[in-house]
Amino acid sequence: MTESSFQFTNPILERITFEVNKEFDKNKQDGIPIEINVETKRIEEKMALSRLRLKIGGRDAGVPFFVDGILSAEFSWKDDISEELVTKLLKRNTAVMLISYFRPIVANITMQAGLPPFHIPFINVDN
Repeated sequence: MTESSFQFTNPILERITFEVNKEFDKNKQDGIPIEINVETKRIEEKMALSRLRLKIGGRDAGVPFFVDGILSAEFSWKDDISEELVTKLLKRNTAVMLISYFRPIVANITMQAGLPPFHIPFINVDN
């Protein structure tokens, strides 16, 4: 195996809000909504900053908790990657990588709140 020419820095948890829904009624539960938004901007010729905002759950009676957080990382690449591939990697891989770092955070915080740990499912980021 060889190291990829596309790399990233350690992700930084910029913000997280977590609330247990005291009004939760398990008889009204109909899934836990997940909303993801990724913003990526070039900060140098071969470097970009990606920020992923993740919202899970809500505050209505059918949802047990609410999470709203932002995780970011800088991504860099070498000259051997085409601009077309860089565009694809920044669109897709940054989201996938940052979601993978959010998974243990969300599982741990929900478990520490006395809820079953919530594991973020695999998400199609191609939409």
